[in-house]
Amino acid sequence: MTKTRFYALDGIKGIAILAVVFTHIPLDVWFNIFPARFGGFFAPIVGGGGVGVTIFFLLTGFLMGYLHPVPVSAISFYSKRYARLFPAFLVMVTSFTIFGLVKIGAYQQILVVLACMVAAHLIWKIYPEINRLILRGRGIIHAVLIFQLAVALWYVFYLLKIPAPVFYQQWGELARSIAVFFVNATMTLPFGNYIGQLDGVYWALCAELLFYLLYPIILIRIVGFVNREFSAAGKALFFLCLLPFSYALNLIGKNTLGFNLLQLQLTIYFIVGVFIGTNREVLRQKLAKFDSLFSHPVWISSLLLIIFGSVIINSFISDFFRTWLLILTVIPTSVLLVCAVSVSEKKKNFLHFSALVFLGKYSFAIFLTHSFIIHLVQKYIQLDGPVESIEIIFLSLTGTLILAWLLNRLTERPYFVSRENKTVLKKEKAGPIVLTFRRTIALTAVIFTILYLTYRPPVALFTFVYRHGGLNFWNIFNEEEVVLTNKPYRQSITAKYDNMGILMSHIKKSRIPGMEGGFVPFRLTTRFFNENNQKISEAGYNAWEIADEAYFPFGFPVQVNSKDMNYNVEYQLSEQGYSEEIKLIKDPSLSVYFIDKKRLLKDPKSLFFWGIHKFSEPFANPLFWLSAILVAPLFSILLFYQLRFSRMFLKR
Repeated sequence: MTKTRFYALDGIKGIAILAVVFTHIPLDVWFNIFPARFGGFFAPIVGGGGVGVTIFFLLTGFLMGYLHPVPVSAISFYSKRYARLFPAFLVMVTSFTIFGLVKIGAYQQILVVLACMVAAHLIWKIYPEINRLILRGRGIIHAVLIFQLAVALWYVFYLLKIPAPVFYQQWGELARSIAVFFVNATMTLPFGNYIGQLDGVYWALCAELLFYLLYPIILIRIVGFVNREFSAAGKALFFLCLLPFSYALNLIGKNTLGFNLLQLQLTIYFIVGVFIGTNREVLRQKLAKFDSLFSHPVWISSLLLIIFGSVIINSFISDFFRTWLLILTVIPTSVLLVCAVSVSEKKKNFLHFSALVFLGKYSFAIFLTHSFIIHLVQKYIQLDGPVESIEIIFLSLTGTLILAWLLNRLTERPYFVSRENKTVLKKEKAGPIVLTFRRTIALTAVIFTILYLTYRPPVALFTFVYRHGGLNFWNIFNEEEVVLTNKPYRQSITAKYDNMGILMSHIKKSRIPGMEGGFVPFRLTTRFFNENNQKISEAGYNAWEIADEAYFPFGFPVQVNSKDMNYNVEYQLSEQGYSEEIKLIKDPSLSVYFIDKKRLLKDPKSLFFWGIHKFSEPFANPLFWLSAILVAPLFSILLFYQLRFSRMFLKR
């Protein structure tokens, strides 16, 4: 079966990648051209990168559903997607690693990137022979997956246990570079906040890889089951249930170490895209009579204005509503996608412009190279006025397009050629994708286990945890934030039990809107005082290493007789950051109390109550119950249709 190439889809990709590139050009460059007071008006142009990324997730889901509606096997699917994704990605990761080891100028850096491209191209050329003679047609995907898993386990269970001062001060530069390379190259970054990304924009690839891994195992099974067994009303209800489920994933990501990198709520874009891809022919037939409307430039322009207009709304609403706005924007974005792939290709509009189609065709390579070029250009052009700003924008775009074209021709094109050269195609023997009742139950159990582990405080086994503050289910989103400064800020608590030894607070780092650069290596200092204002302990932390830590621990000598005693914790920054700020969420905070495990094991009654307390720790967090309520409707409707399908099958 020959798959249609959707040029309008390439046009949408072109718009999305332009939004991403423009967002990563610093604001001071734009404000030299457009006065800052008009920043809100130009927000969709200079800040639409997030919208562009969401569009890519929707389009990726569509292409997966359209091109791979019935994967022969998970391994076969992984082999195709990894071969498409990793060669160009590894060229840039390898180049950035070399830059870190060898301090060289801009021209030399470009030569290094080109050399890595050529090396990757040569590997592509000899791979078929290696596959035929040594691997005997089996490919290397099994080895790649095993190596990826091994690096993830090494990172989580070994590297994350090494204190930051040891890693950054005692490890040699070569050892650090190798560790950073493997963690970045295998995209295992979502498992922690310890290792930095070689290029910060690559977080989206980590999320995309996660969806690739889940696609043949569960995502296509869910979509296939919905397509086959759900009524029209059931399908509508399913997609309504996806909205709260996506918000629950957002909460899970924020409260799990490192997973805020993934922005798990983008799952809704991927799943909706898969649904549109698997139903493309049906949609095309049903919507054929609307060809003229769906292809009209005014209609397409209106959808794009609604989609990118959300950037303007973002600046006036809180984080809670921003997340919901991101989730709800899937509706106009999906309508735009349906318009692009369901109308006849004979109906042309501006999405078919050759410039946009060109950008869409090379969008992946542009995504990989644009931030590298932007940084190089900034090093050689001093920003003094509008002329220099225009030069930076022009050279950034031109340099990115040239490097992206080369990257595509040398590392991406061989993949497509290898697919085209397969003249003998084996017919897929895989049957219909089935979401079994057992698989649904297993998925439900996995999600609720993740919920439980997400909201369980990361403390030692033989401890008690007490939650301070007035946060409850009804005011869960009214968190009071305090911006920490170089002036001390004090927080008071009253101990609940004896032997208090740790206080856990919600500390998060955030960007100051409209501010770029200005990095300052400031430190966060905490001091612990008793009720007589005597300082018990003091500790310092590198503020630039703090992300969004729901359970940031401050340790101090165990206070043996602490029950009902009042204590003060003092927070102070060494100096102000120009582009970043550290915030303290006032409520809740957690105090941790240590117990004598020998005495505990000898007292069955105390052991029983301690066990109940440890098991119920996540249940004391209202976010656990909110997340559970949000995910429950989706699994309820899946289980309902599973039971209905099972009864119908038995009657037959």
